[in-house]
Amino acid sequence: MDGPTIERVIEEADRRAERLIGWMRISVALALGVVFAAFVVGASPPDDPIILAQLMLARLTLVTCLVIGVAALVVSTKRLYRPLYAYVFVAADVGFVLMSLSIALGNTNTAPAFAPLLPSMWLVPLILALNALRYRAGVQAFGGALLVVGLVTLGFLEPPPAAFPTTNLMQTPPNVMRLAMITAASAVLFLAVRRARGTLARAVAEERGRREIGRYLPPQVASLIAGGDEAITGGRRQEVVVLFVDIRAFTARSEAAAPEAVSAFLATYRTLIVEAANACGAIVDKFVGDGALLVFGIPEPREDDRAKALLCASTILGAVEAWSARRVAAGEDGVAIGIGVHAGEAFVGALESAGRLEFTVLGDAVNVAARLEEATKKFQASALASAAVVAGVDAKALGVALENVGPVMLRGRSERVAAFAIAPPREL
Repeated sequence: MDGPTIERVIEEADRRAERLIGWMRISVALALGVVFAAFVVGASPPDDPIILAQLMLARLTLVTCLVIGVAALVVSTKRLYRPLYAYVFVAADVGFVLMSLSIALGNTNTAPAFAPLLPSMWLVPLILALNALRYRAGVQAFGGALLVVGLVTLGFLEPPPAAFPTTNLMQTPPNVMRLAMITAASAVLFLAVRRARGTLARAVAEERGRREIGRYLPPQVASLIAGGDEAITGGRRQEVVVLFVDIRAFTARSEAAAPEAVSAFLATYRTLIVEAANACGAIVDKFVGDGALLVFGIPEPREDDRAKALLCASTILGAVEAWSARRVAAGEDGVAIGIGVHAGEAFVGALESAGRLEFTVLGDAVNVAARLEEATKKFQASALASAAVVAGVDAKALGVALENVGPVMLRGRSERVAAFAIAPPREL
């Protein structure tokens, strides 16, 4: 497909997440540094060796957090970033927290069972939260597992020695509950991240599907298929109004003009058709050379489809007549078209052929519309609509002028079709 793949979009989201986490590390380190300087350093006894060691550890912790954040910003550039870096930074975060805990326990001569009392311990929820920003379930599980294994290795679950003053809150059972809560928090964040990442992947896949479908189908039909409209994807018989447009003497015009001029001519012509179709609620089924097939009644037939088709035919006639006048004024050839409009039952659907979807409208209604367009030459009319279209429509209220030309014999048909000529609008 044109544009980014799902993998590239997600990798770009990962890179941006890593960069955001880097900035958050730096912000947290600076914020905690301000709090540390304002409320801890000045209030600490200046001659207590244990306190001094803890203050030094705190400074080291903040500086390390800052350094890891800066490193994340450096490698999260498009040129340097690799998805593996997420695991490296998670391991660095966890290792940094566990080392900080280990040093703090040694400085204070504290048993590991009292680790929850140390400030370093409460960096654990921050690490889990930062991991969640990556929207990578594997990284979240990896970080949670490292934390749990590291805390167990530190002796977090070992009971304190008898010489240590203990309370019920620092016994093994409460610490088991704390460890269980850390594990549960990691599991919940894992599920949240996996769900969010799945949602992102589905959203990108749906957008890619819409783009891919839109390359071959009318935008309105592509939207219906992307939305799961089974009536369109499977096909069905239904009432439609078909409008067929063709340029007069296009073959002779093409032979006498340069290819670039023909291309520009068709581009302008098709723009006029699409604008009229959009204004009147039609779907442009397809362009084939200088021919265009418009359909009214997709996805569901409406009572005003016939009126819209007549108005669309009149609008196209007016637009082409004005375009032709501009061309003549510029010294170029004028433009004449023929339009046929008919209402009836047809098969409508998006069918797969040779690995690609194609929107199809098949049936007698299409054939009659094309034959009516041919018959406009015989009757020297710009547009003909069948009685099946005109019946029940208040043409005067629409501002559409109709003239009954009587029963028309169409090529390839045994019965005549009652037809009406459509005039372009009076004011161009």
